Amino acid sequence: MEDKIKQLAQLILDTKIVPKSLRLFLIGEDYWVRIYYGAFSIRVGAREYGFVRNLNLKRGAVLDMFAKLEFFVNELIQLKLLGPSHKKGQILDDILQYVDFFSRVRFLKEWDIIDNHLSNLLYQTKQVRNGFAHSWSEDEIKYKGKLIKNNFSDFKQDLEEAWRRLVEIYKKEQDKIDIDKFIDSILRYR
Repeated sequence: MEDKIKQLAQLILDTKIVPKSLRLFLIGEDYWVRIYYGAFSIRVGAREYGFVRNLNLKRGAVLDMFAKLEFFVNELIQLKLLGPSHKKGQILDDILQYVDFFSRVRFLKEWDIIDNHLSNLLYQTKQVRNGFAHSWSEDEIKYKGKLIKNNFSDFKQDLEEAWRRLVEIYKKEQDKIDIDKFIDSILRYR
């Protein structure tokens, strides 16, 4: 799987064009590949979780992190319901934007994709996102009963664990994806 992800990443970098109908998210040991309806991004060194470890106590950084986390949760739902790059994926994306995060996490838990511990981690860390989105300043935001500025290292540790566990779950699900089909689709655009 890792070689196929690397091959796909290199093909995208070489081609710089992907079909507008293509939607795919893959995680390898060294790469994350995200193709989203004509746009793409590739992240190298995905294994290190540096994006969580280097997170700082700034509103924009925390909100950006949670936008990615919500995308990730949505991808698990997409894989469960439709599989990768289904022609109705955009419709499900449109629906999911109106479903609150807690309900999306509850779906994953009810479908036995995540366990209680991960569900609780996601709920707890999401409270910090809500605090940054709705509070005047970080002095009003708490994590596990303590001000976030005094508990930020615990928050980051829990957030990293949530990311790590989501990655493990997603990688098992993505093993069902036929990557060659997507490579062929991009090759047709050359």
